[in-house]
Amino acid sequence: MPKLSVIVPVYNVAPYLNKCIDSILCQTFTDFELFLVCDGPNDDMEICEKYCSKDDRVILIKNIRKGLGGARNAGLDIAKGDFVVFVDSDDWIERQFFEKMLRPALSDEQIDIVQCGTKIVFDYPADEQLKSNDETYFQITESGKEKVDNSLYGKINVGTWNKLYKKSLIDKYHLRFPRTRNEDAYFTWCYWSVSNNIFYIPEKIYNYRRRNDSLMAQTFQKGLGKNVLDHLKVSELFYKFLKKNNLYDNFAEGYWKSYQVSCWFVACNGDDKRKKEGFFMEKKFLKNKKIPNKFEYLEKIKKMSYDDFKSNYPIYTSKLKFAGLTLLKKVKSEKGKKVLLFGCIPTYSTENKNGKIKRNFFGIQFNVRHKNKVAVKGTRFSKKDSLFLKEKGKCPKISIILPIYNVEQYLKKCITSVLNQSLSDIEVILGTDGPEACDKICEDFAQKDSRVKIVYHPGSYGKACNQGIKLATGEYVGFVETDDWCDPDMFAKLYLTAKKSDADVCKGGFINAYDDEKCNSVTLFTSDDSVFNIKDRLDLLAFQPSIWSAIYKTDFLRKNGITMIEERMPFIDAPFHMETLLKAKKVAGLAEPLYYYYHGNPNQSVQNEKASFAGLKAEELFYAKNPLNQSDIQTASATFAATLAHLRWDYERLVSEEFKAALKRQIVDFFKTLPIQSNVDKSIVGEWHWSFYESMVR
Repeated sequence: MPKLSVIVPVYNVAPYLNKCIDSILCQTFTDFELFLVCDGPNDDMEICEKYCSKDDRVILIKNIRKGLGGARNAGLDIAKGDFVVFVDSDDWIERQFFEKMLRPALSDEQIDIVQCGTKIVFDYPADEQLKSNDETYFQITESGKEKVDNSLYGKINVGTWNKLYKKSLIDKYHLRFPRTRNEDAYFTWCYWSVSNNIFYIPEKIYNYRRRNDSLMAQTFQKGLGKNVLDHLKVSELFYKFLKKNNLYDNFAEGYWKSYQVSCWFVACNGDDKRKKEGFFMEKKFLKNKKIPNKFEYLEKIKKMSYDDFKSNYPIYTSKLKFAGLTLLKKVKSEKGKKVLLFGCIPTYSTENKNGKIKRNFFGIQFNVRHKNKVAVKGTRFSKKDSLFLKEKGKCPKISIILPIYNVEQYLKKCITSVLNQSLSDIEVILGTDGPEACDKICEDFAQKDSRVKIVYHPGSYGKACNQGIKLATGEYVGFVETDDWCDPDMFAKLYLTAKKSDADVCKGGFINAYDDEKCNSVTLFTSDDSVFNIKDRLDLLAFQPSIWSAIYKTDFLRKNGITMIEERMPFIDAPFHMETLLKAKKVAGLAEPLYYYYHGNPNQSVQNEKASFAGLKAEELFYAKNPLNQSDIQTASATFAATLAHLRWDYERLVSEEFKAALKRQIVDFFKTLPIQSNVDKSIVGEWHWSFYESMVR
């Protein structure tokens, strides 16, 4: 049986079809079956038959004649894979798409859905606002495993083609696509409601083609006619699914969000006749199903006329035709005043004298407490937070340490981004190992800003960091690599988040920055602002060792004797990352990417194959200082999983077979020194990490 089933509905896409199928057949992961469900015309059919004759993984299903949803259902009915992926026939996927999508699902059986980032490719001249809104709608700002709950509805896009599904879950609930428009939303909403966890991959590995003549384009050009009401129909079908499977009580909030989005769509994209029809559909459904469940709201809906409804409904700007759920710009409220909308819900808002904001949807008013905002150096903080940040204490709030070596090309930009922070109560410690041009840049900044201190020629990256920790007078310590740069609010937001929970470590996300900004991607440490002990989030031990997107309580580092490895070698951040998380009582996660991790420096250690051997040595030094505690097998197993993740990255980046063989021998010898192998908890290590271990030792 194949591990993966791939379903591609085909209709009138001959100019794009070869590229789509080629991108599937050349995947690095090869254990799959490919269903081409073709409804013609002849050009499409001939292309499908050609591939079917060449590759026995390709299965052709002809002339279903049941639309896009029916074509996908035909594939689902006979699919044999453990997992399912849908690809639209005018799109294409990156070569490692299957491998990267399957990796988390195979390593953790609790993951039911994997969602990746999407690159939007326009086939026609498009409005820049349209492009920007598309990017916003399809972007993935989370990273890693998260629990599925009501917050998912309205949070990420509902397309089925940038996701991986479990076939067993689809079969258990007999999930199929309805024969209507917006069939993707119905399938995705239903699948979310029966899932445990989702895994986010921010990397854009699915290429989504935007054509002016596609079904999607028609959807947002008010050319649907009566089909625009399908958006309400699938919402009603979703309600029936939740009720049938006794899921409504758990997902009532998510359902209400999805239904409001459907109402918004009709209001934005229907003509006057369909808007009126939609109103009566909405009114009947909400009244009959008692949604919402407050009697006074139901009575208000019951008595409402269409004219009343129109006067309460927002009037949207007509310039933009598509922007996913982010199109909403401005509305006209009472007295013609324009105010901003709240998120993706079709509401308008007004503020009363008591500082409360009134939200209106479908003539129903919801009161929300208003938080006063004030500006601080170009950003926005609450008034209380702003005053707190400006308070001067006996010592700086944060000491920021910059280890410097051979980065004169990038150094000014880096230091400037640190000194221009909205949090001004900082000290900046520059540990420079030259060359002379770097020393001169440091001296120029020190002369101009009294917050800057210089440590000359510490001798290594680790020594620069350790001397900085020793000299630091700040309450917290942060590190910045000197070919990177920071968002102006990075340290203010990290500090506020840390102080609110008295966290030992506060860590945010980062932006993978490239010379071509179109290649940028986001990596988040946590998907929401949260406080935890690492024993409650053991999976984060294997997170990329990004010590520079965090701050650490200075006393915490000193009392626990946490320092950097001082040998002149790369990849010493991994041991520091693991040790700080393991010893911290409280870790705070900030769900914002505020650090720019630059990938364009040719002198970076990641560009050097031999650096992989230093990665192994860093792991050895970590365990020499922090032996595994076998009385806590869960934490020990998670620590071992993090080491496997680091070593796998070190090994797989090698090109030279000679280097690979040498590193493998050293890794095997290293494994023999660890006592955990005999009683490791494989469910915590995960299948993906364990498969690397087995590939090394066998």
